Amino acid sequence: MLRKLRWFFGTAVMVVTILPCRLATSLGYRDGAIRWWCRLGLWSLGVTVRAVGGVRENARGSGALIVANHTSYMDVLALGACAPGAFLAKGEIARWPIMGSAAKAGGVLFVDRKSKRASHRMLELIGRAMTRGELVLIFPEGGILSNGGEPGKPAPFRPMFFQASVDTGCPVVPVGIKHLKPDDPKVWAWEEGVGIYEHMVTRVLAADVVEVEVRFAQPLFAGEGEGRKELARRAHEEVTRLIA
Repeated sequence: MLRKLRWFFGTAVMVVTILPCRLATSLGYRDGAIRWWCRLGLWSLGVTVRAVGGVRENARGSGALIVANHTSYMDVLALGACAPGAFLAKGEIARWPIMGSAAKAGGVLFVDRKSKRASHRMLELIGRAMTRGELVLIFPEGGILSNGGEPGKPAPFRPMFFQASVDTGCPVVPVGIKHLKPDDPKVWAWEEGVGIYEHMVTRVLAADVVEVEVRFAQPLFAGEGEGRKELARRAHEEVTRLIA
């Protein structure tokens, strides 16, 4: 009962603070607003997150493309709490109630995956952001894997946006998001046919302990003559190693 009350209170605060977070983003305090908002979301759900390694020291102080596996909506909160930056998301999310407003407040980069022209334009935006020293966060599997996917192995990474690192020379930092507790993946993994609200109330809040670990690897730089496909393959290998 106490966990549900905390979730209700925390969620209400998250909704109320969407506009202040948007103002903070417009004033140049995006990363701080994202970190705070994501940590509030994790607290509301009773999820404990710890980071192993970090980004800024690994990326040598430059901007970077942060690439991570994706099996749960909680991954966004976990990654944003540990490495706040500009998330890349599918354009449909912008139209979602509440979540769409929250994403816009956090300066999310929305991409129309059906338009090649839009994707190429997004490559330019990502490149500019990284050369300014910003972190750009993507889940290159292309979406949340239903039922958690194959245990310990993310789906192949789509190489499209790795081109931004090839073009700019900025590093790719692989991140493995490992759900440690509970052992039952139904508590944290996405499952078709189960709504987010139902999943939160009947599974996440019903669990005794929910622990997530965000593991950062050393940065990867595109080698001479190396293309985005090879860079994506190497990043996939690193993420697989991190969550194994």
